[in-house]
Amino acid sequence: MKKTIVIILMLAICVGSVFALDFSVGLNGEWDYEWKNVSIEGKLDLPGIKKMLEAKNRPYTNLFGFNAFVDAQYVRLSVGTNWLVGGEKNKFNIKSDVEAAGVAAKDKITELFEGMQNGEMNMTCINVALVGKLPFKLGFARLYPFAGFDASFNIVENDGGTGKGFSEYMKRSFGRWSFIGGLGADIYLGDHFFIDATSVFGIELAKPNTTEKSLEKQIKNLGNEFKNFDVKDSHNYKVNFVIGAGYTF
Repeated sequence: MKKTIVIILMLAICVGSVFALDFSVGLNGEWDYEWKNVSIEGKLDLPGIKKMLEAKNRPYTNLFGFNAFVDAQYVRLSVGTNWLVGGEKNKFNIKSDVEAAGVAAKDKITELFEGMQNGEMNMTCINVALVGKLPFKLGFARLYPFAGFDASFNIVENDGGTGKGFSEYMKRSFGRWSFIGGLGADIYLGDHFFIDATSVFGIELAKPNTTEKSLEKQIKNLGNEFKNFDVKDSHNYKVNFVIGAGYTF
């Protein structure tokens, strides 16, 4: 009997705690900037010349979208969609210790990087994020640092009819899991309605090697002078800015 009473009391406390939480729902618009870092370096194997050539590339994309969220004060679940704007682009820099003999090599690397771009590419993703929060009040606003996980799954993709297909970087981005963290703020306009704003930084949990393997093959095909070159591929990173509105029950 005593055990039964204790169990009932514990359940009552748990249920009461749940109903004591602030529950809210909302809809946000978002902008994502996603990138990674790729480097190619080595000594050019040319007659009488063995000098360094280093190339750094940052493939990047911009995405816009929206998400709906359910918030239980210390936990937030959001589900949304975003789409690629402006295709896939590259920002690269090539340095070489070689003068005249290295010009052709630099041109080959430049052509390789430029070939990775596709400004006509289209892509649409579904995103699901679950984060833990530590909210605290500051005047009429509620600030909250948060951390959690984000999953992104591609549902539509095409290369815009260019025939280029997709780079290995983009193929990898069609589905990935990321660790995310950031800072958010709920700015209340009354007892129930609020403006929601968050800034997010994310890093992919698994380091991809698809770009690295693909570029290694392409580098070898550029010519014998590139046989001693190495390719290094980083994690995928992203920053995300979100703003929208919500309602607290």
